[in-house]
Amino acid sequence: MWDYPKIGLVNKHGSHYYFLYNSGLNNQSIMYKITEPNKYQLDESDVLKGAEVFLDPNQFSENGTAALGAKSWSEDGKYLAYQIQRAGSDWATISVRSAETGQDLEDEL
Repeated sequence: MWDYPKIGLVNKHGSHYYFLYNSGLNNQSIMYKITEPNKYQLDESDVLKGAEVFLDPNQFSENGTAALGAKSWSEDGKYLAYQIQRAGSDWATISVRSAETGQDLEDEL
């Protein structure tokens, strides 16, 4: 029933564009980053062309019990704060990811 591709709205944060995409086979949508700054062009034959994985919630846990919660960008678009909720709990861990490197900062809340 859910096995069809879905793409979310494209949003600009800082100098890059980001969007959520699910091939229909993933438990959660993956956040992609357009690699070329200040440019976005959708290729209908390959919507992932020119994009790289920025945040994959399907990798949060091996058994699939962790989910992406709320997310919020810094005003300058350099950092993304996001929640990870584990095993259906209301409790969440907040991580911060650098938009430039694609890596999380060391500290967690």
